[in-house]
Amino acid sequence: MKARKYVFSGTSLSASDLPETGWKFCAPIRRGDLSRLEVGNSAVVLIVDGFFGSIESVDLTEIRENLENGVRLFGCSSMGALRAIEAREIGMVGLGTVFNEMKGSEIIDDAVVAQATCPETYRALSVSFVEIEYSIRVSMNLGEISLNQYMESCDCMRRIFYPLRTASKILNSLTGIMGAEISKKVLGRESIKHLDAKLAVSEIDKILSNG
Repeated sequence: MKARKYVFSGTSLSASDLPETGWKFCAPIRRGDLSRLEVGNSAVVLIVDGFFGSIESVDLTEIRENLENGVRLFGCSSMGALRAIEAREIGMVGLGTVFNEMKGSEIIDDAVVAQATCPETYRALSVSFVEIEYSIRVSMNLGEISLNQYMESCDCMRRIFYPLRTASKILNSLTGIMGAEISKKVLGRESIKHLDAKLAVSEIDKILSNG
């Protein structure tokens, strides 16, 4: 029986990013969504984005119930990476750079992946810390900025409350540290959340094709 595949996203990944391999696209996950899916023991679920704050987020109880019912659960990029770290000992699988870097951290904080989004389209209205830190680090690794500039830039980004960390705010803040040209490069890179989500879909398809 062919596995039914669901991906919960909308901000890090759009429906148009999905390959034509049978994925059903769902909005960012919230509590109860997994339980409402018509899934059997052949279902595969990839959690990418999810709701925080005022809307109840998917919790470990719901994840555990689905894993026990035979659902294969994967997570990456944002909410998915957080829940995969918390639930990896009970069988949820994490994928991607965000997951791998966060799982080694002593403190797992929703704030590092949180960003403001449009409630209708889920389009990002601000930039998460994990995205901007990764891009700043790329610039350091390329020799475009120094270690001191990297550290100062990250400290600056941490101090900005996530809904206010807009592209214009980032550009204005980073220009004083690394100059306008490199700041635009930092902002212009493809989001690590987006990269992780695309790679996770591809990786899961490979896993399933190999049985």
